[in-house]
Amino acid sequence: MAGITAKTILDKISLGHLKCTICCKRFTDPKTLDCLHSFCCNCLDKQKQIQQINGLKITCPLCKRETPLPETGIQDLRDNLTLISLVEEEGLKEQLVASQLNKIKCEACDEGEEAISRCMDCDDYLCKDCQWAHKRLSKMKNHKIAPLGDLRSGTVSFKSRVRDTIPKCAKHSNQDICTYCITCQMLICTACAVADHKAPEHSCVDVRDASGTCQLEIKQEMTKAKEHQDEFEAAKLSTDHAKKRLTAMVNNATNKISKKADEEVAKIRQREMELKQQVKQIGQDRKAEIEAFQASLVANIKWSKHTMDIAEDFNTQGSPFEVLDLKHKILFIVKDLTKKPVPVLQHGLSFVDFKESEVENDGYFGKLLLEEKWEMKDEFGKRGTGDGEFMEARGITAYSNSDLAIADPFNGKITILDCKGQYKSSIRGVAENPDGQLQRPCDIATDRDDLLMVVDSPTVKVFNKQRKLIYQFIPGETTSTLKNGIKNGNAETEEPESDLRCIAVDIKNQIAVGDKGKRLISLHNVDGSLIKTVPAEMISKHLTFGSTERLIYTNLQARMLLASDFKGQEVFAIHTMSEENPEYEPTGVCCDSSGDIYIAVHSMVKGHKGEIHHFSPKGEHIACIVRGLNAPYGITFTPDGDLAVADVHNVKIFHRV
Repeated sequence: MAGITAKTILDKISLGHLKCTICCKRFTDPKTLDCLHSFCCNCLDKQKQIQQINGLKITCPLCKRETPLPETGIQDLRDNLTLISLVEEEGLKEQLVASQLNKIKCEACDEGEEAISRCMDCDDYLCKDCQWAHKRLSKMKNHKIAPLGDLRSGTVSFKSRVRDTIPKCAKHSNQDICTYCITCQMLICTACAVADHKAPEHSCVDVRDASGTCQLEIKQEMTKAKEHQDEFEAAKLSTDHAKKRLTAMVNNATNKISKKADEEVAKIRQREMELKQQVKQIGQDRKAEIEAFQASLVANIKWSKHTMDIAEDFNTQGSPFEVLDLKHKILFIVKDLTKKPVPVLQHGLSFVDFKESEVENDGYFGKLLLEEKWEMKDEFGKRGTGDGEFMEARGITAYSNSDLAIADPFNGKITILDCKGQYKSSIRGVAENPDGQLQRPCDIATDRDDLLMVVDSPTVKVFNKQRKLIYQFIPGETTSTLKNGIKNGNAETEEPESDLRCIAVDIKNQIAVGDKGKRLISLHNVDGSLIKTVPAEMISKHLTFGSTERLIYTNLQARMLLASDFKGQEVFAIHTMSEENPEYEPTGVCCDSSGDIYIAVHSMVKGHKGEIHHFSPKGEHIACIVRGLNAPYGITFTPDGDLAVADVHNVKIFHRV
């Protein structure tokens, strides 16, 4: 029989739980303790002698829980009928596999003929002649005879008679247990039911009916325990992210330290090395805390799974009598799993940064930041229509040299400022090329080559480093690139229902454009060619790329922060309303280098100020990092890690302190 050998059978068994954890051998006369762990009878007897405790109890070698002993000792502990039947069934499988090389002899005659089948009722191997005679006898005509080939292939499975064992009543030794008293929650025989468990004071049902109800109850509790276990799994994923974020932050801080040290060269080289050692030590210490936290989660998950496996075995493999008799113990260990609170890792453990001195040539190198706090570093711009002035600062993006570009749809222009807020230039379009004229630029983004992408519905216009229009394209169309500002057919009149609102570019220079009218996000290559469209029912005015191919956006009307994958499948959708002010509405959104999410919110209630909030990549709220804004819209990170905010009539820059 191809594919089945004695080794594969033994390998399968070794992966299961048919070996005693004390002797590491196949179970022999397995006994079950109150914690539902099972061991060989002889092993428990030896274990009791080693423990040297009184004869009234025994301690489980695995979980250390104590089990009271019967007066007669270990021998009268409960038999694990499930394990007994499994061991018997697996033993037969091994015998059948081994018989592929050595024939099995007939057990019904003295001729020594090779057996070709097995009587499942008599448990005898039969040769051809004995099989014919077996079928001829009237007392055996209803016996089930299975060919050895079917037994080896698994077409017919051997079932131990132990599974069908019907226990006797402890009170009436000649009576089979057949009834379960719901009122007393105990197994009884017919005599007990008539004498001591009469209706209406007692409610009695058939054992199998009661077993079905019991199994359902256990299954429901196991479902709750599994959900609780999933929370631990989710907590472990959070620690995975924390470790990655911590590594990224440590590397980032190290790079900043190196940059500053190179500028000061020999004068501060020693200080550089000292700070590096400190930040690495902090990283190691915090990583150790995170790993210890994670190890606790892993241990809890492992133990929880082990307990669930035990409960599952009894609930699915045990006899109705065994399930009912052990109901309270099974439910106790399963419910106990749901009582353990899921610990929450402190987000601050994954943060460390370096802040250089803001005063040049003061001899002070900088300091390490061990807590994530933000304050305003700079503020520039005012209400107006002139250079460096804004009527509606909405979209904002940063160039690789930290210059900022701000979209002002009211003034119909893009303003370019340096990192100190000094005005550099504006983009209004090209006078000799009407297609390049900006009408209402509502959102902007830059790619890794400092190409500036401007959403000016119904097109996206692309400008080079010299602020010159090089091409434009219509999002969502497969042949939509308009080179050098030349129209592509009747593009200006196509798709009138389109309403482009937001744009983002990822590290691969993929462009995402949000279309509120069509309720989708279109993904494009850097030349504007369409990659795919992604359904986004709630896309609004602000969009960014998250980590691991995620599209993250806000919806002001629904007051929600949403994330989906590149197939449009929802990752999360959470409300951003504050308990202090439920009227807060989310606007701008961006992500830092580790994938953490930051969103701007502003209030419709007079007197309430706008804020910036920090979320994890899974959408968990971490903290409010900025307060006191006017009506923030677009937000972005600069190459130095500062947070730039377009706040209606000006731009505010925040940094960690």
